[in-house]
Amino acid sequence: MFGRAWRVGRIGGVDIRVDSSWLFLAIFIVYSWWVSFTSPPLDISSGTGLLLAVGAAVLFFGSVLAHELAHAGMARARGLPVSDITLFLFGGATSTPVEERGPADEFLVTVVGPLTSLAVGGVYIWIAQLHSLSPALSGAIDYLGRLNILLAIFNVLPGFPLDGGRILRSAVWKLTGDRERATAFAARVGVGMAVIMIGLGVWQIATNGVYGVWLAFIGWFLLQSSRTAVQRTQVRKALSGGSAEEAMSQPAPSIAADMSLMEALDRYLRGHENEVFPVVGWWGVEGFLTFESARRVGSVDPMRPVRDAMVPAEEVSVVSPEERLDRVADRMGGGGSAVVMRDGQMVGKVTASDLGRWLGSHAAR
Repeated sequence: MFGRAWRVGRIGGVDIRVDSSWLFLAIFIVYSWWVSFTSPPLDISSGTGLLLAVGAAVLFFGSVLAHELAHAGMARARGLPVSDITLFLFGGATSTPVEERGPADEFLVTVVGPLTSLAVGGVYIWIAQLHSLSPALSGAIDYLGRLNILLAIFNVLPGFPLDGGRILRSAVWKLTGDRERATAFAARVGVGMAVIMIGLGVWQIATNGVYGVWLAFIGWFLLQSSRTAVQRTQVRKALSGGSAEEAMSQPAPSIAADMSLMEALDRYLRGHENEVFPVVGWWGVEGFLTFESARRVGSVDPMRPVRDAMVPAEEVSVVSPEERLDRVADRMGGGGSAVVMRDGQMVGKVTASDLGRWLGSHAAR
């Protein structure tokens, strides 16, 4: 992502977040549509044009959200968990561990996004044909429809990490049976697509095409994302040669189940927001405590016992000492840590720093 993301709501148990880069996109879209609506052939008043531009921008953002919700809905239908959806400058990202399953699941979860954009675009164009609408409103809705269709076409370009690149990866993955090889291939195709887009953008700028700047910027973003995907593939290949036991550090200290959440925050949680702490009672580990689960309960009553805020093992990343590090990294997602358990006892933890330390020592060999 580009910067800080804010949680703006929750749909079907899925957190909806908006990246700070969306502010730039919102300003750009509202301004460009305001200029378009107040110019020929629509040529409507400045105030009405601004209201129409804001309304069209809201509908467009809703369309992007529908695209991501389609991904999330299909992931849920395939039995995959979905933690959140983040909307950013060039679209959105749905957090679901589809890579842990197989090429068929990745294809199905991915392809519904562009199909949803096509459907939304078709509905908008159909609505724009209704005779009861004013020419200005009809033109705005028709433009939204065409923009959604353009979004669908752009998304299916075979450049990773676009939807088209993921569809290409799922096909290569199915043919070769090798996810890393498929990812590397799709990412390199993405680099090629990005270079073409940047070249077209520069050519448009040279021929006084103002939208060439936008095209080149999108190409640059795709280039960086594709290169990152290539590097991530190389890191995953290295991680596959290690185990959780080799990289783990000392486990987080145990917290007594009857300790107050206020005391647990002061003694253990503060400064360790991404760690998972075992909660122990009479019979050993009863569950786990995270900063988020403690905050959720403690914000209402900080004197309640830790036991009231703990989460079960199913809701944290629990791995065995023998688990391959690339799979541990998948379980950790974009952050946090994994708990290493042996015979019901927490024997260690794996954090992003632990993975980095292991990679550094592995590369030095």
